[in-house]
Amino acid sequence: MKQYYINAIRLDKENKHIEWVRIRKNGHKEYYVIRRQLAAHLIESGISFKTRYLEDKKWKTGAEVEVFEGDFLKANPNSTAKDNLRNLEVF
Repeated sequence: MKQYYINAIRLDKENKHIEWVRIRKNGHKEYYVIRRQLAAHLIESGISFKTRYLEDKKWKTGAEVEVFEGDFLKANPNSTAKDNLRNLEVF
């Protein structure tokens, strides 16, 4: 199964919703910036996305990313705030 990581976000002008996400494919160094709606479509098509964040100069894998209300993204809730989408790097 293909595994992608979301490691940064860009919010809309109102700072209300995520509009863009920066993603990397597992095992690859290059990253891509895609619209939130495309990420949602890929998730609904069966491609797995997880959050990924830098901690102590090491990349950590976070929560599974899910789709809600059609094309919005959310990280599967857990006890770690660091891996929530809104806590990722902003670009």
